[in-house]
Amino acid sequence: MILEKKSSNWSKTKKAIFIVSFLAISLFNFAVFWVYINFDTIRMTFCDWNQRSQSYVWNNFGNYKQILDELFNGTDLAKIQWWNSFRSIPINLIILPFAIITAYAFYKKTYGTTIYRVIFYLPSIISIVILTDAYCEMFKVTSDTIGPIASILKAIGIDPNPTWLSVNSENKLIWPLIYVFCIVNGLSTNVILINSAMQKIPDEISEAARLDGCNFFSEMFYVSIPLVMPTLTTWMTAIVTSVFGFYLQPMLIAGNNPNVSTVPMVIFQAVSAGDGNPTVLITAATYGIILSIFMLPIVLLVRLTMKKLTPKVTF
Repeated sequence: MILEKKSSNWSKTKKAIFIVSFLAISLFNFAVFWVYINFDTIRMTFCDWNQRSQSYVWNNFGNYKQILDELFNGTDLAKIQWWNSFRSIPINLIILPFAIITAYAFYKKTYGTTIYRVIFYLPSIISIVILTDAYCEMFKVTSDTIGPIASILKAIGIDPNPTWLSVNSENKLIWPLIYVFCIVNGLSTNVILINSAMQKIPDEISEAARLDGCNFFSEMFYVSIPLVMPTLTTWMTAIVTSVFGFYLQPMLIAGNNPNVSTVPMVIFQAVSAGDGNPTVLITAATYGIILSIFMLPIVLLVRLTMKKLTPKVTF
């Protein structure tokens, strides 16, 4: 009896050790890469770097005042950077209806679904560096080479502008070209997400809709879309939060063109080029916190609005 009790206690101990060892990894990751990094970032925004003592000194809201003053009273470049950051929202709003229609077509297994599925999914498995480089080559016009798009324009009598993808800050064509790339490249992820949600819809619901007289499009609007609204709600929140990461496509396509600079791009370039300079890190951290403070109520408002509009779905 005593041996059985000891064996039972040892079994419970081993189970507890096993659970704790797995939780310890997650807790360590959370403590270091979320708690420490975020709180240290917030702390840095209230500090300044003293070159003489080589240490951080308290600066209250001085960094915030400096950046906000630059935004409201500074050069046009600061205003352009903040405005450009929000271009990701209309880009994703344009993508969404195309993604829904494409995902629904895949769900209904329309003609050519197999080949189009491969075409749409390819961008999600190819490096964005390769995609942007290939995209830029299509419009390139040099003394040695001319891209396929530029060749077509030249063939129909339109003189291709060699500064389409240049670093010329006055280039007005650069943003439409970035929009086109982001829309085409962004379709794949959205189609995968929405199509995965539609695949979970029971076949009986689709059959019942057809028996009630629903055609291809009426079934999409009145059956499929309402049933995947929880997924669309999540994606609407992701559309708003895309502001935080909108820098890679403009940077890879337009390089150092100040006309396409965004706040996330400013943070990325400052940190990557600052070589650990505390002053640069403080400025980058302050930019990030101000953007987060500004976006937080917007994200919460969109989330709450979409939750109210989303029907309770069970199937």
